[in-house]
Amino acid sequence: MVHKRSKDAYKRFNYSIEVIKVDRLCDSLVILNVSSTASLMPGPLQAVYYATKAYVTFFSNAIAEELHDTNITVTALLLGATETEFARV
Repeated sequence: MVHKRSKDAYKRFNYSIEVIKVDRLCDSLVILNVSSTASLMPGPLQAVYYATKAYVTFFSNAIAEELHDTNITVTALLLGATETEFARV
C-alpha cells in the first residue's frame, strides 16, 4: 500500500518537472515548494510525514542546483510548527 503523503510527494515531483519543461516560454520562473522544519529531523510515530517533507526539501535543493545557470529559481519554504485546533479534535 502506498501512503497518501508518498503519492503527494510524487505528484509534486511530476508537477515540478512539467513546469520546468514549460519554462522555455517564460523569461523567468520561480518554483516554491512548501515543506516543513520536520524535514530536518527524525519523526517518531510520523515517519511518513517527516520522510515526505525531507523529500520535498532535498528535491527542491537538488533541482535548484541543477538549474542554477538557468532563469529558474527553486526554493523550499520550511514552515515550523503552528498551533491549530487540529490537535484538539
